[in-house]
Amino acid sequence: MTSQHRKGQTMTDPASELPPARKWFSIALVILVLVVLFLWYSPHSGKPKQEQPVAPTPRSTEWAPEPTGPAVPVNLPRTPMTNVPDRK
Repeated sequence: MTSQHRKGQTMTDPASELPPARKWFSIALVILVLVVLFLWYSPHSGKPKQEQPVAPTPRSTEWAPEPTGPAVPVNLPRTPMTNVPDRK
């Protein structure tokens, strides 16, 4: 056996390990994301807001005046309806 490899120990690549500062930063980032998700999806404590009835607002006529009559004149022909026999 070589002096670098002892029984019961596994060899790791020193270049693949994260530096301690980056490892702590990664752990802190994961914890921060979990806390934000917990706060976002947890029910909020406190009294629920009481909704006050709101009076309906009148229609805005800022862009165009509201039409008073039919918007498009329609002239339908006065023809009687007839049934068409089925094709067999």
